[in-house]
Parts: sequence; structure tokens; C-alpha cells
Amino acid sequence: MIVRRTELATPSCCRHWLRLLLLTTTSSTLLLTALSRHCYALEFIEVTSHDTSASKSDLLLIFDDHRVNKGDTSKITTSSLPQSDRYSNHPRSKTSSTSINRSLQLFTSTSNSASATEKDDVAVGTTSPRAVVSDQVILKKKARLRRFLKNLRNKPTKRVILGQQGNHNNTDLSSSYATGFDFVYDELAAFFDNERHVGFIGVDIGELGYSPPRLALEDILRFGLDGHIITAMFHPRNPWTGGDSWDLTGVNVPDILPRGSRRSQWLAYLNTMADILQEASDQGIIILIRYLQEMNGYWFWWGNLSKAHYKALYRDVHKHFTRRRGLKNLLFVYSPGNSYSDEIKPYNFYFPGKKFVDLIGVTVYEDCYEGDPLEIYDYPSLVSLAGKKPLFIAELGPQTEDTLFWYWDYADSFSLYPEVVMAMAYNDWSYEGDGNWVMKSIRGNHADGVLWHETVIAKEELPASLFSNTL
Repeated sequence: MIVRRTELATPSCCRHWLRLLLLTTTSSTLLLTALSRHCYALEFIEVTSHDTSASKSDLLLIFDDHRVNKGDTSKITTSSLPQSDRYSNHPRSKTSSTSINRSLQLFTSTSNSASATEKDDVAVGTTSPRAVVSDQVILKKKARLRRFLKNLRNKPTKRVILGQQGNHNNTDLSSSYATGFDFVYDELAAFFDNERHVGFIGVDIGELGYSPPRLALEDILRFGLDGHIITAMFHPRNPWTGGDSWDLTGVNVPDILPRGSRRSQWLAYLNTMADILQEASDQGIIILIRYLQEMNGYWFWWGNLSKAHYKALYRDVHKHFTRRRGLKNLLFVYSPGNSYSDEIKPYNFYFPGKKFVDLIGVTVYEDCYEGDPLEIYDYPSLVSLAGKKPLFIAELGPQTEDTLFWYWDYADSFSLYPEVVMAMAYNDWSYEGDGNWVMKSIRGNHADGVLWHETVIAKEELPASLFSNTL
């Protein structure tokens, strides 16, 4: 049997599985007709049998996380495209609990009839693909989670779900920008003799220099299918210069809004994020999606914008995910930074409107040792902004970089903020990957006893109904 891999651009004729029966008499040429102007990158693996009685080819279609930002493509042939084996070690090529079964489907043609092909669809590996969770179930799970979080407010004990932001495992920390879940999660669990685990997991699905989107998806599936609440954020690069999120040059928001000159590039990026979120949805995973965060500061290109431009941008992303891409598994987070100085605008300055926001998540980096180590500034205005919506700490960690902090003290301070229902410890990072670590994680600081604190909810105490795919 001969297996040949070829990258191929093909239209996004369907957001779900691209179910095609391709019958070819020559294994070198495939003809596709473009059904829309947005192209996705797919990988075709063509399998040709040495058996002379086999007159047709078996084809494997794999959704890729990259985009082909081109116009309509009416005819594409494999003979004109370079071969590639870069997916030989790709997560999609392996069968595991974190593989993306939805994206793998083997379309087997027979010499008898096309109807037999659909009956014999099997996934690559030893198991059939996991059934896609229905929108009805997704909406039910989302309502359960929203109701559960809302009911935690003002409880005297067992009120705050403690979480941990992490990066995909990277054993070579000398060149890494952030510690992986093997340290911030697995070693933390071992510290508690694997009896207690954080119940809230955070991932960055794009562009912060940590995990590529596809690896971040592995983490979403790993933890989301194992009974953790998941939040995801992304840090888009500067659409005008290609620089990182901290590049403030050339910003002109109308360029990336509808009919803007850089709209196609912006949508290509959003679609990469949406693909990740869609695959999580197919597995029944609800995502607290957090984007354009800390907008009331001045360090990101989307920060310190005019009020009108920020609101238009936030709402446009919301519309793209929910209406254009049809994602049902998202709870949207409006996430300002701690308003600790006059340079930071008030929490409500950029608020895009109640119908676009499900939760409020503030970022807090403080470590005051006198009184309240959290020090959420102007907390009453934050509570007022949240109203009946769940309020949580989206990023948490000590401000100082040279002294380890006791997370137990943070847990003690939760009693001062009765409306807060979750708190996400941020991951450790290294500036420019230089090996000089800034320790923000629970495990990277003093973790002693914090998952047993009377205010803290661990994974073991989350109701199983939050993660059930039944109505």
C-alpha cells in the first residue's frame, strides 16, 4: 500500500465534517469545485492499493488549524502541489483520549456501490469517532453552569472555584515562555497526594508565544472531558504590523471591522480561534471565552481605544463566533484589569452591553501583606457592573517577582469579596524565554493547604451534572 500526503486548499462548504466520496480513476488528480470564497487548509492522505482489482482510492480528510487566505479556487490538483509529511507527528495522526476524533474520517469506496461507503465509515485508529454533542445538550449544559456559578455568590464557605492557567507541556524550560500543565497542574496535584485538584483550567489558544492553537486544544479536551471548568483567551497579533499584542503602532480599528481594508486577515485569525472552539463544542465542552481583555489599560493594541471602537470590535467578535460560525458553547467574559491607578480606566468604561456579556472577570496581581493581599480596587463599582452576572478573578498572582507568596492568604481574602465565585492563578513565565522565571502559579509559590481551605472549591466538589452530556 502506498500512502501519499498532500496539502490541499479547499472551500469551507461546511463547518462540520466535509463528507465527500471521491472516486478517482487516476490517483494523481483530484478536482474540487469551490463552494464559497473562504478556503481552509486540508490534508488529503491518498491510499492506493497494490491490488489491481481495486479501481478506486481511499481518502482521509483532516481539518487543519491553518487558513489559506485566498480567493475562490475553482480547480486544484494534487499533482501541482508539494508533498508534505509535517503531520506525521501531529496530534491528529495519533489515537488517544485527546485526539480530535471529529476531524478524522476515512471515506472508503467500494467497487459495488457508494451506499456501502457511508456504512463503512471508520476513524483512523481502533475506535469510531466520538459522536458530536447536539446543540440542545450544549445549551442545557451552558445554562447549568451559569446557574451553578450564580448560586455560589455570597455563600459563607465553599464558594470560590480555584483554578490554574497553564501552557502545553514543555520539558525544555530553558527555551520556554511559560510553565506547562505538567508543573502547574500535575505537580500541584502530587503536592496534595492527588486527593485535591484545581477545578478551573485556563488556556491561551493563540498568539502569546506559548502553545500553538492545536496543542492548546489538546489541553482543552484533556481537562474539559475530565470534569474541569474551562476558560480560554487569545492574544491576537497586531493586524497592521504583524507584531505581538504589545505592539501599539498603526492601530486603526475600522480597518478590521466589516468592509475594512484588513478585514480578511482579521477574519482568518478569528476563524482559527473559532475552529478550536468548535471542536471543543463537538465534545460538549463549555468555554468561558475571554478576549480583548485588560482593555482599560494601555499595554495591548486593543487597550486605551476610543469607547466606540472597542465596543464595536468586541461586539463584532461576539457576532462572528455566535452568528457567523454558529458556536453555542461559549459564555462571554468581559475582562477589565484591576483599576489601581488613574492611568487605568474605570471597569465600566468599555462595557459592550449586557447582551454581549455572560460573566465579568477582573485581572488582579497584588501581594499586599498588610490587610487584604488581593486588593481589588473600587470593588463596589465592579459588583455594580456585574449585577446578577457571575464575577470572578480571571488572572491572579503576586505582583512582586522575587518573593514567593502564600496562596492561603489569597483564599483568606476571598471572604472580603463575597460576589467572587472563581479565581484563576496565572502561569509562571520567563521574559523572552531567558530562563529567569516570574512565579505566578499556585505550585510556583507556597501552595500549602490552599485546596483544603474552607472557602475553596476543588475539582472533587464540582457537581457531575455540570459535565454530563445528557438532557
